[in-house]
Amino acid sequence: MSDTPLTDLPECPDDAVLLDESSFSTDIDEFVRHLVAQGTCGASKDDLKPWIIQWVADSPNRSTYRDRKWEAIWYLGTPERTFQQWVKNFRERKELPKKHSKGQHQLTKYWEPEIIRIWTEGNKNGQIKTIQSVLDDLNGEAFHNQEGKEVVSYSTAYRILKPLIEQRELVEGARSSGQGDRCIVNTRDGKALQAKWSNEIIQIDSTLIDLFTEYEDGKEVLGCRIVKGKEQEILPPLGVLRLWLTLAKDVKSTCVLGFLLNAKHPTSDDIALLILRVIRPKNYPPDYELQNVAIPYGRFKHLHTDGGKYLNCNYLHQIGKEVGFTCHLRMRTEDGGDVEVMFNILRYLLYECPGYTNSNTQKRPKGAEERACLKPKDVDKILAWFFYGTHNYKVCRKHRTMTRYQRWIDKLPNKQLPIEVPEEKLTSCMTRAIRRKVQKQGIVSFENRLYQGESLKGYVGQDVLLRLDPDHILHMAAFSLEDDKQGKSLGKVEMLNIEELNEYIDELNLEISEISLEKNNLSLDELLEINDAIKVKSNQAEASSQPSRLGNRRKIKNLVQEKTEQKNNERRKRKQNQNDELRNAAKQSTKPVDESTQPNDKSQESKKPSSDKVVDFQQQKQKRNIEFFDEMLKSDREQQPQVITPQWNNRFW
Repeated sequence: MSDTPLTDLPECPDDAVLLDESSFSTDIDEFVRHLVAQGTCGASKDDLKPWIIQWVADSPNRSTYRDRKWEAIWYLGTPERTFQQWVKNFRERKELPKKHSKGQHQLTKYWEPEIIRIWTEGNKNGQIKTIQSVLDDLNGEAFHNQEGKEVVSYSTAYRILKPLIEQRELVEGARSSGQGDRCIVNTRDGKALQAKWSNEIIQIDSTLIDLFTEYEDGKEVLGCRIVKGKEQEILPPLGVLRLWLTLAKDVKSTCVLGFLLNAKHPTSDDIALLILRVIRPKNYPPDYELQNVAIPYGRFKHLHTDGGKYLNCNYLHQIGKEVGFTCHLRMRTEDGGDVEVMFNILRYLLYECPGYTNSNTQKRPKGAEERACLKPKDVDKILAWFFYGTHNYKVCRKHRTMTRYQRWIDKLPNKQLPIEVPEEKLTSCMTRAIRRKVQKQGIVSFENRLYQGESLKGYVGQDVLLRLDPDHILHMAAFSLEDDKQGKSLGKVEMLNIEELNEYIDELNLEISEISLEKNNLSLDELLEINDAIKVKSNQAEASSQPSRLGNRRKIKNLVQEKTEQKNNERRKRKQNQNDELRNAAKQSTKPVDESTQPNDKSQESKKPSSDKVVDFQQQKQKRNIEFFDEMLKSDREQQPQVITPQWNNRFW
């Protein structure tokens, strides 16, 4: 009804229909809001469809009908002919389109796995098996019913094999690193992961940025990590160094979710810290001027990285099991191109910064180290402003009408921000797990230090799981092991002999504050530094006493060598005497004349026989051998029977 008073209306018959401006409205959004506000129907398109058809059919004139029809077609997403048929049926019979429920497939449980088996076996080792060939093999095995008809039709086989065919097409046609509209990444185990939502797949990679930063002795705070000059194995020249950048990027929206700077090559602990930054909301200090900038965050399902040792390790797999994500490795180097593109963009960002050096060693400008004046914290600010304030708010190339952050919001489930995860559930990202065997009195060892806990006394001889925070290692949390997994909590263990460490710090003049259990102010890097200093000092102490030690060792060596040579000489002489005796005995046994007939004169025994006697002896021996051989032949002839030859054989002679 119109809002016009009845006294102001013109005269009209009783059966007339009064129209107002709303009767000629063609705004479908306003019509839908009116229906939902009054509670007439739900907000889904299926509930609004009958009312929209009636709204179009009740148009007062042709122009209104035409405008409403196109509005309804655009809103419902149906073809024009289909919508016109709906309106026609409503005008003629006042019927609305009915929902056609999908019935259950009548295919038995046996045919579906059989079709999948034939198709899978036929597409191995580069072979191609089409759907029709699958049906031919199926029918060739005499799978027919009683009427002789085919059990499975082509459309049914296609419905069964469609997911497998699509998966194979994704693997074969997937582009690298999530590029393209489908956002697919390839894994080393042959899978093709498709990112359909934001925070579903993220990629992590590291690089050495092409910028020298000024380095000073002491501590430079980079976010949550403390970088020390003593951690550098080889200090860079002129007090400058190049930082390592580790970046995490979302595959679906291409937003940067987090980054981390380090003075040395990142480790698995640094990757765990970056994962913690990605999941938790970022809270930068006021000097970063990022309070009004929205930064994406939240849990993710898949982690796509290369095969580096610090990325492909048990520690990250353990974090994934506890936090709820799966680790995947790239199939090829090119599969990480989406995140490596950011490293190329950084070259144009840092090109004008003092201390920039080219990645190509042959084209590096001279004097880049001398021009360096930026501190590590300054570089951290520059990257935070660029990634979170510029890059995430540029137009996304995959969706030309949205920025990267808008696309990240649009592709979130229900378009709602992720739920913040409490820190209690992310302890695996902040702590590292180690396995140790409990000794007597509940003592465990770690990095040459002893830890003790009262609750460990009942686990002597068993393995327990210790969780340590690399920044605070005076206390560690202990857990039992159940099927090689973390079990119940066993409380905390504390480091013993803290006073001994303080004595070492004072004696070695280390730049480490006094250690106390109450403050828990000892990091893993500081403990390793103390152990290295103790080792160096012990080596120096051994080197100072090296001459005396070498003299004693030389005396011992000479004595052992002298006794060994003396023993060997005695053994050699004894063996030579034995050989001489055996040789003399052999010579005596080969004499042709009996020794009893010869005079016992040693001088005559030592004389050698003349050459004439030797020749005479040989001739006699040869004559005896010939006579012996003739006698043997004669005896053989006498014993051999005579053979009489026939007379006719003589004819052939």
